[in-house]
Amino acid sequence: MSKKCYCCGINEISDDFFYCIDCLKKLKEMFNKNENIIDNPNSTEHCISCGEFENRKILWTGNSRYFPNQNGDGIPICNICVELELKKYKELRSNKKKI
Repeated sequence: MSKKCYCCGINEISDDFFYCIDCLKKLKEMFNKNENIIDNPNSTEHCISCGEFENRKILWTGNSRYFPNQNGDGIPICNICVELELKKYKELRSNKKKI
């Protein structure tokens, strides 16, 4: 069963993921460049994936050159979820190479 990426809403992803690899690459770059980042978010600025806000950074996808089609502030995504998703994609890719 597949669903759409929580970020772009276009690319299909498996149930094990929230984001497509294209969006994750952009999100990682935004975190690396510190673009649209909130360092100390409050409860109203929680991550759309995990629902958490404490002890993490929140990135808003809107108003950026990375996601020009997102209206307003876009969606809030935390650095921890981005790192976990990237790790899962890397593990999936390395497992496919072993087959």
